Amino acid sequence: MAKAVLKTIGSSVTPSRFSDVKGCLKEVYRVLKAQEDSMSYLKFSELLGLGRCNASYLLMSGQRKLTLKTARKIADALNLTGVERGYFLALAKFQSAKTTAEQEKDYPKLLEARSQCVKTKGEQFLLQFFSSSLPTAVFELLALPGSQDDPRWLSQHILKDVSEKEVCDALKILEHLDLIRFDEDRERWSPSSELVATPHELRSLVVKTYHREMIQWGIDALFTLPASERFFASATIGVACHQLEELKALTLEYKEKVLALSKSAAAKEQVLQVNIQLFPIARWKKNDP
Repeated sequence: MAKAVLKTIGSSVTPSRFSDVKGCLKEVYRVLKAQEDSMSYLKFSELLGLGRCNASYLLMSGQRKLTLKTARKIADALNLTGVERGYFLALAKFQSAKTTAEQEKDYPKLLEARSQCVKTKGEQFLLQFFSSSLPTAVFELLALPGSQDDPRWLSQHILKDVSEKEVCDALKILEHLDLIRFDEDRERWSPSSELVATPHELRSLVVKTYHREMIQWGIDALFTLPASERFFASATIGVACHQLEELKALTLEYKEKVLALSKSAAAKEQVLQVNIQLFPIARWKKNDP
């Protein structure tokens, strides 16, 4: 019975809902466990075509890296076909990459595979909006007094090498999402609302794309802008593990103050990017050898 259920789960627990294979497998296991209480990791592994072992647990806990060969076995067991199968395998390939360079190479293919899973044109535009930093930059630039909606003017005032076509594409995305409207009195496109929130099903993957682009913008700014126009600061610190949440709260508090400051500005004259990163660069615990 479990095997028959597993063959149908792929149509409800679709891989495109997840940004990592672990999350997808955990949800499949949860659904199976809810229908058959005796479901174990040994049996789950066997159903996935991995043999009667604890391979499924190791994959879900991150203790074993998923290979493309194993991913194909799992895709067959879940009866994945078409674009969902394509995305699942692209995700597995991306996550199994041994180097950052390999991931950089595979990332555009992963995004393309994810875009193929979008079912409506509206969702496609949402994915495009949240997968690039350019529409956000264009949106904020259009909100400045005295700005123009001409693609050439916009491309010349964005401090990044972007083409007029890329700006036109960004304007099209903003128009389709009703984030800009044509102002008949001013005879130009203007922001019509605040930026939309990221849909849950797109959040993880596209947010990574956005941060990735903005980090690169930061690297470019470090070398191309004079010190008077930028501010970079960093600190390498040692903390207890439980203090990580406190540090996250402090950075979120700072972010909220930055947003409040922007909203209170009477006359906006430029668009700034504020990047905040907090991540471990070394780890040690007392029980380590």
